[in-house]
Amino acid sequence: MNPAPPGSPGPPVFESDRLPGIVGDAPLIRETLGLFLVDAPGQLLQIEAAARGGDGPPLDVAAHKFKGSALQIGGIALAEACQALVTLHHPATSPLATRLARLRAEHVRLREAVEAYLAVAP
Repeated sequence: MNPAPPGSPGPPVFESDRLPGIVGDAPLIRETLGLFLVDAPGQLLQIEAAARGGDGPPLDVAAHKFKGSALQIGGIALAEACQALVTLHHPATSPLATRLARLRAEHVRLREAVEAYLAVAP
């Protein structure tokens, strides 16, 4: 997963059209999205706690788990923000605080998109 090139509109926040192929039928989609909305804040807290401990395996594990959760529901931008934390062993292009701020912002954007989808979904 590569970050969007500078000047591009960036990765999609929420690819809801992928949900039937990833998750299944409408009731399962609603359940999966609901679980994401419930679980995501705790996963974000785990990442932040791990980050306070420094860059290391706990941060990688927590970010990788959150990335998988985001990809499962089509949250591409959040998954890319998670990937930026997972690949900390590469030369950093931005400080950890900047990457965490991006992660928080992408989480909010995805949460809002999922809530909007659920408000009109069957």
